[in-house]
Amino acid sequence: MKISVILPCFNAAKNLSEQLDALARQVISSLQPEDWEIILIDNNSQDESVKIAQHYQQFLPNLQIFSAIEGKSASYARNVGATKAKGEFLIFCDADDVIAPTWVEAMYCALSQPNHDFVASQFDYQRLNGTFGVQRDRLQGLNPKFLPHAGGCGLGIRASIHQAVGGFDESIRFLEDMEYCFRVQIAGYPLHFAEQALIHIRERQDALLGFQQARQWGEYFPVICKKYERHGLKKLSLWMIPQKYALIGIRSVRYLLKGDVKASLRPLGWGVGYLIGCIRHRSMPFVELI
Repeated sequence: MKISVILPCFNAAKNLSEQLDALARQVISSLQPEDWEIILIDNNSQDESVKIAQHYQQFLPNLQIFSAIEGKSASYARNVGATKAKGEFLIFCDADDVIAPTWVEAMYCALSQPNHDFVASQFDYQRLNGTFGVQRDRLQGLNPKFLPHAGGCGLGIRASIHQAVGGFDESIRFLEDMEYCFRVQIAGYPLHFAEQALIHIRERQDALLGFQQARQWGEYFPVICKKYERHGLKKLSLWMIPQKYALIGIRSVRYLLKGDVKASLRPLGWGVGYLIGCIRHRSMPFVELI
């Protein structure tokens, strides 16, 4: 088995069919049907997700469904999926996004290149949200500069490396993909950008849910930063903290004046969560807040 698609699923009935349709329509020339598999990990869904997935097994004979109920997080589900996978490479996607028709092939080609054992997909935000566009930067970064990172819903890695680094850290419930990227790279495997591997990302449509998500990200950011301080992740100068929070406020007002309430609440959520995280984990602010 050459490649395994790991698909965590929790109460995804609303959008799961779109992703499974996309998997069923993959255009692949470099792989035989027996060379790749789809591992769907149901993380104790209470909706019709499992029934929908079972229906698609008639169209996707390489689709396997497993239950994971001892934990509840994307990290846990992805790690369980990795233990079930037989592929030389693991590629991760989410149940509410939609992969492009050549995503599996593009990820396999990227991972097959010499010294490309860890790769990230390109994200498009326009098709499913009507806003934004294709990801501008090749990889996400921090300021001051540290190691790059990318969303966990589009990462690919050699299975033996995933196992060697211990998989995703299940104690980090949010921004677990950032922490994973840092840890893999510190272990000696650079993160590469697979430009041809496109995923259409679905943003949360509800403004308050977007605020809550950003707050959760902000709260866990100090945890990750504190963990990697000894590896060179820099602290933010104290005099810069009021300036950064002022910028958060300005950014929110700017979006609000444009009539985009959802976008205006996201930076506020991040700022609130970040402050809570610094206090809760006794951590001074690190790097750029926005």
